[in-house]
Amino acid sequence: VWKHQALAIEKLMARQNVVVATGTASGKSLVFQLFALEKVLSDPKAKVLVFYPLKALSADQHARWLKIADQAGLPPVAVARIDGDMVPVLRNEALEAARIVLMTPDVCQAWLMRNVGSSLIRRFLESLSLLVLDEAHVYESVFGSNVAFLLRRMITAKRSATRNASDQRRFQIIAATATIA
Repeated sequence: VWKHQALAIEKLMARQNVVVATGTASGKSLVFQLFALEKVLSDPKAKVLVFYPLKALSADQHARWLKIADQAGLPPVAVARIDGDMVPVLRNEALEAARIVLMTPDVCQAWLMRNVGSSLIRRFLESLSLLVLDEAHVYESVFGSNVAFLLRRMITAKRSATRNASDQRRFQIIAATATIA
């Protein structure tokens, strides 16, 4: 691994949030993919949520996630891509079965957070241990403000979902960008 990858993983293992800001094709994705796999392989309850700013990017990255999950011994159902074209009943099934969930912040806001009172969403938030913001430089202007509010809502919902749980872990956040210094 590169020095910046090792440093990022070291910080993540120390339960810190991390921003990986390095050039294009410098292995940012590998940092969060390896750490996500470490989370789900070491904790049978852990769930990971990966935000991609565009549905097309999520679709493109889904194949990579499936490949790396397969190499780690996880079944294909462990990785799910939930988008606006998926009917709600299939979203529920995917969210329940998957350990790593890919979606856009828009779908999270419009569907997941709207249903935060459901037992399925509460269980997901209870198990959420890692949130990845890929292409973090895209979260700017009004879209960035909306994502910031969404993150605040998720943190609050996570606290609420784990209020009575014995394990009240907060989730970690990894942001990856090639263009933010």
